[in-house]
Amino acid sequence: MVLVVIGAVFLIGAGFWRSLPNGLRMFAAFLGGAVVLAGALFMLSVPMLTKNAKAISPRVSLQIRVSGQPGLRFQGSWAIATLGGSSSGGALEGLTPRLYTISQPGDLGVELRRISSKGHLVVEVLVNGKVAAKGSTRPGRSRVVVSYTSDGVNTANG
Repeated sequence: MVLVVIGAVFLIGAGFWRSLPNGLRMFAAFLGGAVVLAGALFMLSVPMLTKNAKAISPRVSLQIRVSGQPGLRFQGSWAIATLGGSSSGGALEGLTPRLYTISQPGDLGVELRRISSKGHLVVEVLVNGKVAAKGSTRPGRSRVVVSYTSDGVNTANG
């Protein structure tokens, strides 16, 4: 806002300073216009920067919920990547139902397979307690892959 006001002062001043040489008045008008444009662009970009900062806020809670037939044995892995380029991951195994909490926010991928020959395995990615992505095994398949991205592109297949 301050840049816009300063630029406006230069623009108005260029029109009123008749005693200045013509070249200097033109320079003041050009400088004022450039400052107004820079200030306007800055004011327009601040909301976008704030919006993106909220989208990658570390206050996001990520969880992996594994359910299905109670007592179903599963194993697999998870991996997470952040906007900054760091990544981490780990192994998952156990019996349903099970809930894992991921301490680092980012884009999450989960791949699980049921060890038992029969049963239905369901994998959900929870973001702040709400289901953001969900997948399950299909008849004849023992593997499920679920991914969650912070930009809303979430996939699942079995």
